[in-house]
Amino acid sequence: MEDIDAEISGGEAEMKILIVDDEELTKEGIISSIHWDELNIHEILRADDGTTGLHMARKHRPDIILSDVRMPRMDGLVMIKTKSVL
Repeated sequence: MEDIDAEISGGEAEMKILIVDDEELTKEGIISSIHWDELNIHEILRADDGTTGLHMARKHRPDIILSDVRMPRMDGLVMIKTKSVL
């Protein structure tokens, strides 16, 4: 509810994003090519696979999860389905 209140009052709530990808170069490319401050994203979390991504999502509660689909151990689709039933 506080996110809605912040938006209505003109303030912007700070957000965090979790980027889940087994390719380090891809993660770095995404991180370096976007102006996160302009999007009001002030915390960028990273995970190398769906298992780690699920653990980090549970622990840090990111506002946005950006995930690769094909990864070792647990793919992105299974991770999101598992996260959505929590």
